[in-house]
Amino acid sequence: MKAVVVHKNGVIKYEELDLPLMTKNTVKVKIKACGVCRSDIPRILNNSAHFYPIVLGHEFSGIIVDKGEEVKNVDIGDHVAGIPLMPCYECENCKNGDFALCKNYKFIGSSVQGAFADYIVLPQNNVFKIDVNIPFEQGTLFEPSTVALHAIFKSNFSKGKRVAILGGGTIGLFVLQWAKALGASEAVVVGRDKSHLQIASKLGADKVISTLDYNNIFDDETLIEVGKYDFIYEASGAEEMIRWSFLIANAKATICMIGTPTNGIMFPGKQWEIINRKELNVVGSWMSYSSPFPGMEWKMTNEFFMNKKLKYIPEMFYKAFSMKDADKAFNLFNSGEKIKGRVLLKNDM
Repeated sequence: MKAVVVHKNGVIKYEELDLPLMTKNTVKVKIKACGVCRSDIPRILNNSAHFYPIVLGHEFSGIIVDKGEEVKNVDIGDHVAGIPLMPCYECENCKNGDFALCKNYKFIGSSVQGAFADYIVLPQNNVFKIDVNIPFEQGTLFEPSTVALHAIFKSNFSKGKRVAILGGGTIGLFVLQWAKALGASEAVVVGRDKSHLQIASKLGADKVISTLDYNNIFDDETLIEVGKYDFIYEASGAEEMIRWSFLIANAKATICMIGTPTNGIMFPGKQWEIINRKELNVVGSWMSYSSPFPGMEWKMTNEFFMNKKLKYIPEMFYKAFSMKDADKAFNLFNSGEKIKGRVLLKNDM
């Protein structure tokens, strides 16, 4: 088969690889589309891959073309979305149903070979059957959607409350949609990129705010008056957004941290004190899994995609490239070009 192989930092080749071997519990998926996650970029450009050579890609969809004799949950010809987490199922966290906290997990496209390829061979537990009417492009959004819904669950979200989403990327857009679908009285999205915020408006945001319109979000009283929110989802990892989340929180609000900072964060004492004075609940959310594996996050994403309560609009994707042109896709992230949405790699273009 052909695959996109990262040989060392910044060196990518589209080349022949041996087909992965099948076992009695695995399926072979013909990859139709795979999203380029922001977490893939440092693995390509910043020496962050676990090993070389490696095939990246964990947000994928495709068709089952072969299966082992003991595979029961899918059949040849089924359309599937990839479930990238490979928990051990044996550690204490796995036995408690906390698969994302598995002490020995592997992850497709990170610690094992991924889906930037013609085919991938996976355990049957790592594919999720989707309806044939769901486009393969939309199938690559299952994993981001489940990450967003997991955060909703971790925060013990309740309807009728005001919600702020900090960060207008793919995860933030799905947090917005889940919050609105599950009964938020108001949802505002705050971010930098105005093109992302335009998408948020189309997806149901009651208000969008670009931090580029303000010299200092901590000093601008107009911005702070946007609201005192009951649930805040930090999906950017940016220091100013994390610190600002405490300021816009209502008393006893819940702040759910989803974004991953890339640098150290310093809190002035008075800002940190807000956690105490407002008696805030600050919780973390990691990945997207619950019991029984892969969890309700995946089942609800499938259901809500089917009944259109979760929207899929073309603007969520910026550009699509053939797998053979993967280097062009990755160069976007190193070129200074403003990337306005998800980037896809596709077979059969």
